Amino acid sequence: MKLTTSVVTLKRTDRLLQHFLPGPSAGPISPEVRLAIALRFLAGGQILDLRVCYHVSKSECYRSVWCVVDGVNG
Repeated sequence: MKLTTSVVTLKRTDRLLQHFLPGPSAGPISPEVRLAIALRFLAGGQILDLRVCYHVSKSECYRSVWCVVDGVNG
């Protein structure tokens, strides 16, 4: 995937990604991290590996994936 494609995807999904924030102990997850989680998952990454790499919960990984999918389809 070209860098321009990633930037366009991020801009399309940025509004959706900003609405979903984790609990107060961790702070917000940036749209760039949510997009990275989703792309790695869609490329075959395991959720348990992504949790460790990005320091987010399992549910936030799945939420990131669905936010990006909804943003791209929207």
